[in-house]
Amino acid sequence: MLFLEIIGGIFVFLILAAVVVYYYIKIKFGKWLKAAEENATPLTIHINKDLFPEWTEEKQAQLLVKKFIAHGFRSGEAYTIPEMEGVQLLSFYKEAYIAVLYTHPIAGLWVDLVAKSDDGSELTVTDMPMGAEISNRPEMKKIVMKGASIDEMVEQLYALTSGYSLTFIHQDDFRSFFENAYKKDIQWRNRNGGLSYKEFLSVEQEMKQKHSDKQLKEAFLETKLQELEQWHHSVVEQYVELNKLEDDESTEVAWQSVIVPSKTDPVSYAYYLKQNGFINENVNLEKLANHFKGEVNIQMIFERLNENLSPDLRATIAGSFNHPLPTDLYLLPERSY
Repeated sequence: MLFLEIIGGIFVFLILAAVVVYYYIKIKFGKWLKAAEENATPLTIHINKDLFPEWTEEKQAQLLVKKFIAHGFRSGEAYTIPEMEGVQLLSFYKEAYIAVLYTHPIAGLWVDLVAKSDDGSELTVTDMPMGAEISNRPEMKKIVMKGASIDEMVEQLYALTSGYSLTFIHQDDFRSFFENAYKKDIQWRNRNGGLSYKEFLSVEQEMKQKHSDKQLKEAFLETKLQELEQWHHSVVEQYVELNKLEDDESTEVAWQSVIVPSKTDPVSYAYYLKQNGFINENVNLEKLANHFKGEVNIQMIFERLNENLSPDLRATIAGSFNHPLPTDLYLLPERSY
């Protein structure tokens, strides 16, 4: 499914806006920009029933609802996603098909038409407004029809699913289906190193506002630092739980540690290490980052930097974890600077 892809596109859009667009845009969308500046794309999501989905009564939403009903879909529950402020959705069902109508204050309205086959394939037709070039899991087959009508999308869905034996997803199972699909998406993406610069640029190219190379690199770095800090937080939580640490001990571990993920952007990783106290303030970070640019072996980068330190200042491995991607946790000696 394309839940992650469109949400990923929105978060990239917000990061770009927070870094580079004009002041009046920041005022207009300040609430969402702040959310993007402070939060990476969440590792898990939950959907809650929306008791008063007022947005579904708006004219454009009503037109789409009527179109779904005309094609034999029945309207289901409306939901919100607490981890993604501003994202709301309305579900529809027809036989083995699911339709999801989304809204977001910046992205507007968009639609996913979804089916799942008995062999595990996930088949989606979407008019997603951004993030079409963000890669997806091998078992996902998608067709992006930006600007298409519901009639055209439904026709394409039938063509896409022709020849497949489809799995029925009942309304009562929608919540777990949605949440699990997102979880699989984010796990696959993280294990492939998270958002790539190529994907980041593909979202930027869909924006009306164009940006300089410097602005794009700053925005991408901000995005990757959020991602790395999120992974760090997740790994520390697992370490604390595994070792049954008290609150003061867990705080110390969070402050005195760094992670070594199996994959990530090497330039961003150098900045992450500096941000978390592993690299001394006196080191020329720009030169260091450029030195490792293009290096895919993150473990080698860390080991080389660690070995350059005096033995008393070297980080020591504390554990290895598989979530959100294969990652080692290293503890730092007490900081003296």
